[in-house]
Amino acid sequence: MACTTTLPAVSFNDACQTVELGQVFKIFMTRATSADVLADVTDLSEWTTRIDNADPIPGSGAAPIRELSGIGGWAEGEVTDIEIPLDQIFSTTGNKVLTFRVYDMTATNYTAFIALRDAGTTQQKIWTLQGTTIIGGDTGINGSMRADLVVPEGRTELQYGVITFTTKNSLNSAVASPHPVL
Repeated sequence: MACTTTLPAVSFNDACQTVELGQVFKIFMTRATSADVLADVTDLSEWTTRIDNADPIPGSGAAPIRELSGIGGWAEGEVTDIEIPLDQIFSTTGNKVLTFRVYDMTATNYTAFIALRDAGTTQQKIWTLQGTTIIGGDTGINGSMRADLVVPEGRTELQYGVITFTTKNSLNSAVASPHPVL
């Protein structure tokens, strides 16, 4: 274990704080390989070229990126604290989990959620869009995805597909999104 002190740059202005409202409202997903990264996450033309909700994954080159709209959020990450000598704590990061619900239940989305559920837990790469910020950086966030279809009992309750994405990896970066704000 290396002893390091990490002091990243921070900002503050007590008179005018910058706040961001919650809710992930889009996820972008593709396969979790090094061939599927972006050259520049802030380049809208690169996104426009890569986003395709129907093209098959090619044998070589970058795979298409699927775009889903819904409602989700990143939960607080898990941490395991280990006591070490001299009244110190060594913390190891655990899982970081995104839960994302898709309410747009077209025939295509039903088929997609059934296929994702049937595949079980798969390795994927995602980016999340919340407010005017996109998280994932150029390389995206690699992790494990599972999906399910929820059909509630009540006649007036909405059906939805749910994606649970779990990662131990870095979220890489949060930058201004090139995507238009709704």
